[in-house]
Amino acid sequence: MRNTPLRSTTAALHANLTAAQNSARKACALALAERLDALALHIDRHTLNGVEAAELIRQEAERHRHALEEMH
Repeated sequence: MRNTPLRSTTAALHANLTAAQNSARKACALALAERLDALALHIDRHTLNGVEAAELIRQEAERHRHALEEMH
């Protein structure tokens, strides 16, 4: 098949969408890594025990659940 303008446009749109998705994934991963670092620092600075650290992580998970619900 010949490379028609429609195929070129479709391929370009697909490439742009893939790049945007990859960029969003990278941004999400970076945000998560930074948040985990902040939680670890908080746990360390306040010398939280295992139960306290687990509760902090549960609170963070709940915060993310609420944020996700707001997106839908």
